[in-house]
Amino acid sequence: MVAVKGAPIAVDVVGMPEFLAGIERVEAFAAHNGITIPRSSRLGLYMAVLRGLNSRPIAHRGPIDVGGAIFELRQLIAIVDGLKATPSLSAALRVLLDGRYLTIDAPTHDPARDKQFELYVAARLALGGLRTELAEPDIIVDLCGDRVGIAAKRPRTAPGIKSAIKKGGRQVRRARPRGYLAVDASMYPLPKALVLAVFLDKVDDVQRATAERLRSLVYENFHLLRPRLMEEPERSGTLGMLFHLSMPVMIDGERGFTAAVGEAWLIIPAKLRPVPALVPLLRCLGPNAHILASVPRGSATVTLASEAS
Repeated sequence: MVAVKGAPIAVDVVGMPEFLAGIERVEAFAAHNGITIPRSSRLGLYMAVLRGLNSRPIAHRGPIDVGGAIFELRQLIAIVDGLKATPSLSAALRVLLDGRYLTIDAPTHDPARDKQFELYVAARLALGGLRTELAEPDIIVDLCGDRVGIAAKRPRTAPGIKSAIKKGGRQVRRARPRGYLAVDASMYPLPKALVLAVFLDKVDDVQRATAERLRSLVYENFHLLRPRLMEEPERSGTLGMLFHLSMPVMIDGERGFTAAVGEAWLIIPAKLRPVPALVPLLRCLGPNAHILASVPRGSATVTLASEAS
């Protein structure tokens, strides 16, 4: 039960058993590496939210706290699952414990969540079977026999996306001849209400709505991406961009709320030319990952190519 304006209401979580099992794996990894997870840390608070969900009223923001907790825990659990054999992960986990409780409360400069996105990209690739290394530009991954770099960026403001692309491009050029930019669009730039939670009618709509939001966001900002992707990929060494969007979603039902996390990836290859190396990326990034194949002039629609096509 969750207290909302003094009246307890029911909140269910899609995949609750998996979340609870994942929390145990994170705790086991931390204990094995001599790391204490303070109850007051954001990770400690997320764990308390889920474990206390059905036993006591929690958190002054009600369902928003549940959405924020699973939004963050989904990535933190994947990081431990995918990178637990990486020697530097124990030090990185200490960084991840820092930071504000909810992303909306975090300052523009948020090292804990910047590191979290970097590690999450690496973890998704590792869990998909690709050999990854945490090294400059941020990640090095083996793709079809070629070692390429990935610079991970997490812009939080409207001008920030252009700056992130420039900085990421410089990182890739300094470290590797060619590479990708991974850009987290989860905080760029959304109304506070949308950052806190999106409300939908059905659980089945969660992933579709997330993918549509990401496609819309990318198209709205394609003029910022075009120079790097379409006009100068050979000079810049940019092979493409991996856009990511994750958002907490609440489904309002008769008996309360159901909380879920929507996630989508949009791969934009240089000059919009799909290459074989994109197939393993699609496989690693999951069923809600697509390739941007074309952007019609004067249209707000995009053409997507999926792994199946």
